[in-house]
Parts: sequence; C-alpha cells; structure tokens
Amino acid sequence: MAEKKSPFIGQTTSTNNTTPSLIRIGRHKMAGTKTSKWSFSKSGPLAVVPDVVCLTYRPDKGATGGPGGVLHLTKMLLGPRVDDLKVVYHFKDSAQPFGIPGPIKKAINRLGFWPDMMEAARFGFQMGWQYRHSSFITHDAGTACGLALARRRYALVYHQQGALASEKLGQGKKLNAREIQALNLVEAYAFKQAHTVHFPSNGAYRSFLDSSETLRNGDFNYGGPLYNTVPPVIETEISESPPWMAQLPSGQPLFLSVGAFTWEKGVDQVASFMHTLGAKLNSPVTWVLVGNGPFWDKIEQRCRSLPENITPIMVPGPVPHALIGKLMQRADLFFMGHRRSIFDFTTLEAMQAGCGLVLSPVGGNLEFDLRKNVIWLYPEDPERSAQKILQTDWHLLGQRNQRLFFDRFSPKVFKETYSDLCHTLHQEAD
Repeated sequence: MAEKKSPFIGQTTSTNNTTPSLIRIGRHKMAGTKTSKWSFSKSGPLAVVPDVVCLTYRPDKGATGGPGGVLHLTKMLLGPRVDDLKVVYHFKDSAQPFGIPGPIKKAINRLGFWPDMMEAARFGFQMGWQYRHSSFITHDAGTACGLALARRRYALVYHQQGALASEKLGQGKKLNAREIQALNLVEAYAFKQAHTVHFPSNGAYRSFLDSSETLRNGDFNYGGPLYNTVPPVIETEISESPPWMAQLPSGQPLFLSVGAFTWEKGVDQVASFMHTLGAKLNSPVTWVLVGNGPFWDKIEQRCRSLPENITPIMVPGPVPHALIGKLMQRADLFFMGHRRSIFDFTTLEAMQAGCGLVLSPVGGNLEFDLRKNVIWLYPEDPERSAQKILQTDWHLLGQRNQRLFFDRFSPKVFKETYSDLCHTLHQEAD
C-alpha cells in the first residue's frame, strides 16, 4: 500500500484515509504549523515550549536573599512542573553574549543608563523572543523592562530596598542626575507594563511608593504580597570554625545581628540602643554583628563605647551560610533596627531557628508580628524597648516565632502562592 507524508511531522499515513491519532501532552496539540507551541526537527518534536518562564539577571548563588536567592528557592520548591504546567528557570548565566558597538555603548553611558541594567533588559528581551508563547515571572526591573519591550506577559516580583535610585544611594553609591533619571525611566516602564507587580510584603510596597520619584499608588497593577521563605535547615559541619566562634561563652545570653551595614538595615541604631539595654541588664551578654558596608566605622565607634557587660564581636561579611545557621541556633535574640524593610530573608532564618525577634516597626517587619511574637525596637524611645525585653521570656518568644514560621512562612506556603501565580498568568494568557 502506498504511503504519503502525514501532516504530523515524523509520521506517515496510508492511502486508505486512516486518520493518525493526535499526540497530546498536557493541553496542546502537536502540530507542525508556525503557530504551534512546539519546537520541531525533521525527525519530530524536540521540546515543549514552557507555559511559564521564571527568570532574573542574577547569578544562582543558592538560597540567599534577593532576586537570585528567591528564584533559586522557586526552582527548588516548584520544580519543572506545577500541576499540568511546564516551568523553566533562567539565571544570568543563560544570557547569550552580545557585543555592543563602541559608539552605541558610549551613548548609553552618556545617557546615564547603568551597564548592568541595560544587560538585564537585553537578557529579558532575549528570553521574551526565545519563548514567544510563554508567560513570565521575573524578579528584577531590568529583565522586566526587556520583557516589556518584547511585548510579553509577565509578573514582576520586586525585591529591592525601595526604588532603584533610592536603594543605590542608600548603599553609598554616587549617582548624577542623568543616572537617577535613567533608573527612574526603566523602573516606571517595567512596572507600568507588568501584568501584576508583587512585593515580599505590603510594607515593602509602601516603602517603595515612599521612595519612588515617578510611581504612585494606582500607576501599576499591584497584585499583593508574595512572602519569602527559607529552606529547611540541614545540619552541616563547619570545616574550620573561626577562633572567636569557639570562644563564645556557653552560659551567657547571645544577641545576633546579620545584615549589610547600611542606612536601610539600621544596625547602627541597634548599636545605639545597646547603650540603654546594657545599663539595665544584670548579666554579661555577647553581641555578634555580621555584615559589611559603608556604616562599618560608625557602628564600630559606637560598639567601642558600650557598657562593659556587653561584648560586641564584629564579623566582616560575607561568611559561610552554615556559620550563620550555627549562630542563629545559639542566639537568644535577633536584633535589627531597619529604617526600611521589605521582608528580610535573615529574619525568616532567625524565626525558623527559634530566635526571639527585636525589630524596628517599619515596612515589612510589621507583617512578622502576627502573634505578639516581636519586641519592637523604638530608636526614639529606647527605654520603652529595653523594659519590654527585660519583661519577656526570651525562650518562649523564640518558640512562638518558630511556630509562626511553619504556619505562615514555610516552604509549603511559598510553593502554594507561587503555584497560584503560575496558574493565574497561564489562564489569563489563553
């Protein structure tokens, strides 16, 4: 019996008009047309085009904070499939090298556009062009800008400490007027073109609006908070403990602060508060500060004048994550005096480890306090905060935080919320 080429690539059919069966995976047909959601070679289909692409122009450094860390967690917890949806993940190393002619690069620099922001936008455009039939979840404004230029549907999950220009200035970077204007332009375009914009907390959303020069409430579609999480604790041995770690007194209370030494993180405010608290404590305390940044000298100066019963140990960051985990397991109280807070990764780690929380009542910090599990640090009223610390059972406070973490901010809850976002984007794209 003669055979003729089937319209379904890689199949043949006989001349007796027997209709070949359609091969279905999920909800899409395999068809060799230009509008197909499938990639083909001469021998048949190569790969299914993903329903959702999650990406950021950041390296994959594991489960840390920020865009790269949250995408790493998303990949680890959601995996390649969310129910019937296929999901893929792309970090900075997926970007294809592309040479920009010297005159164009010079013109971009003169306009004030930061090279890393332009590279992120190019990466987003590249991914948008590659996955023309997919929806996207992106974790940085530069990549979102590229997706907008490619006219793709995307949700932006924004993890920065306030608006782009405000955050860079807070980190001690110097920006001229053109650079600020360029950052504001990228930010406004990425936000306004997004299907939805999400923040790690409602407080982070409010902090962003307070710091943005170009965007106001209603200028973009706020889709609500997507709370972060941290992975389950895995006991790992530290290859070589630093000398100061071995010298920590075993019978003394231990306080801990972990974060960049910047205006936003406010560790300098904790150092000022320790003067008041130290004067009221009857027992000696060790306070470990892990971090680095432009406020190092200011914090060190304040630590030198602390009362004798508080021993500060300043540890330049970054340090191995296993070491942070060990410190949190030993610490009684975790202190941060944020001036601006989104929903800090390290605070979640402290909750999971069973630390009591002492935080400034700003931004996303307010959303940690769901069961009177946070002692508020009031920089303008240190006596009030110190008195509350003295009246509180630190061990019970830590237990309360640990229970709350598993109820409201666990990996299970994180997986459910991001799965819902994947389904929403996919359904509304149809």
